[in-house]
Amino acid sequence: MNQNELAKLTSSYQLDKVIKTNDTANRFGLTLTKEDAELVVSARNKSLQQKGRIELGESIIPSIIYEFCDSEYIEQGNYTTSLIRLTDIFYLYKNETEDLLKDDELLLYMKLMFENVCRGDFDELEGSCLFYIQEIIQEGNLNYYLETDFKTVCVDFDPGLALREELYIKGLSD
Repeated sequence: MNQNELAKLTSSYQLDKVIKTNDTANRFGLTLTKEDAELVVSARNKSLQQKGRIELGESIIPSIIYEFCDSEYIEQGNYTTSLIRLTDIFYLYKNETEDLLKDDELLLYMKLMFENVCRGDFDELEGSCLFYIQEIIQEGNLNYYLETDFKTVCVDFDPGLALREELYIKGLSD
């Protein structure tokens, strides 16, 4: 088997795994067509190349889909572009945090910040939220935040978040 055949098998395998996520994402009104999935996988490959990364084994795309498919900021109309952007931001974070976070930890951080602090703003997620996690790592506080499932990160980053959550919960009980 030559390298081109192996690459096609790998791309085909990754594409099948991405399309299979429709089983879960459909519950949230999200679906990727084969063409959409091809765009996402192609953008992932481009992002890996641009950021000087290689990915061995499973692609991160299905994990991103499973983590973000229930986001209130992602809908069918922006689903494909959101996945492309999240994948690119994921690899940026991996480089900038020097791979100190496991993939699932990084996805949790990204999701919490995206939902609670950035409120769906990809530029904010890519900018100040990335800077904030770098700061946490440089200060040596990563283990503290990992132990608190990053909930504290959101409140530390945006102190008004705790108050908004409290008011929201109070409003539900009234």
